[in-house]
Amino acid sequence: MAKASDRAADMASELRIVLGKLKRRLREHANKGDMSLSQMAVLGYLDREGPSTVTTLARAEGVRSQSMGATVAALHGYMVWDTLFGIDEGLVGRPQMLAGSETSADGLTWTMTLRDGLLWHDGEPV
Repeated sequence: MAKASDRAADMASELRIVLGKLKRRLREHANKGDMSLSQMAVLGYLDREGPSTVTTLARAEGVRSQSMGATVAALHGYMVWDTLFGIDEGLVGRPQMLAGSETSADGLTWTMTLRDGLLWHDGEPV
């Protein structure tokens, strides 16, 4: 039977791998302007310190655990959900789920066309 410390070391190693994948995916898919300062600080902390708990992250950033939980949930959301528009490094809105969009001359009507291949959470086409 494996010692508890061996199992903990194995779990920490697995968590480092998953965290690395999360950070790579966020860097690939999220633009700089997509994240708040708090979210970027969390990613920086995780880069420096490795896996952490929400409570530890909250203490490091000087915020309540509940607030940090919301920050971590938002980071998770970037991996799970798409948005109609993302924001690029220049803070310019760019289509993410859209094939294109048009705005009426008076600016009151926006027509958006979703890109092909989008799926609902259950795998069904949008």
